[in-house]
Amino acid sequence: MLTVIAASLPTIVWTLLSGILWTIGDLTMRSWIETKWPYGFEVSLLICMVGVFCVMMSCFQQNIAIATLSAIVVNVIGYLIGAFLIFGDILSITQGIGIFLGLLSVSILELA
Repeated sequence: MLTVIAASLPTIVWTLLSGILWTIGDLTMRSWIETKWPYGFEVSLLICMVGVFCVMMSCFQQNIAIATLSAIVVNVIGYLIGAFLIFGDILSITQGIGIFLGLLSVSILELA
């Protein structure tokens, strides 16, 4: 049954969807922490759990390390963009280097 669900979308869609859902979960968690929004923790956890399900679906069609790292890179980039737009955070040089190294590591794993 899970393999049928996994085959319903291409791997890249599952990976991007998981990274985007993790980003939304992270941003709602931060919003809950700053505003004490009722049920914010539960909503954030549910969104992150759906993101984990999506990364699990992407693992059926590709290497688990590549699927997880790709979703994490999408999550980090999405979170930094969302935090800048919503909370006014600014990207530091260290964070930029970290994003570059993450993308480089995914590229190296893809080539191996």
